[in-house]
Amino acid sequence: MTDQVLSMRPINSGELGVELQLPADRALSTEARNCFQEGLAKLQAAEPAEAVELLCRAVELAPKFPEARICLGLAYALTYNIYPAIDHLEKAGELDPESFAAHFTLAQLNFKLRIPQKRGEMMRIRRVS
Repeated sequence: MTDQVLSMRPINSGELGVELQLPADRALSTEARNCFQEGLAKLQAAEPAEAVELLCRAVELAPKFPEARICLGLAYALTYNIYPAIDHLEKAGELDPESFAAHFTLAQLNFKLRIPQKRGEMMRIRRVS
């Protein structure tokens, strides 16, 4: 899953938007792509509650899209919905075992929650891989 690219591009009135470029074999529906991009923009604008709604829709439309699950996990964590955050981050790591972002974000959340056995387990997984 190393071929994806996130890039910033100008949109309405000089604001920045996010554009996701994926290889052809991981093509997303237009609606899933739009929901992801809008959700990511909401995260960047410090509006995690609004991001949750959009990213949930992106995950519904593309359940095997790890980047959407990482962002959704982060949005859930920022809205203090810890168990769904952990679930989506774990699933993102399962979908893309080489995803540094998925494993690091989950380890960081476990560290903040003071769950040492999970934190250590996640760090060992990264070292072995």
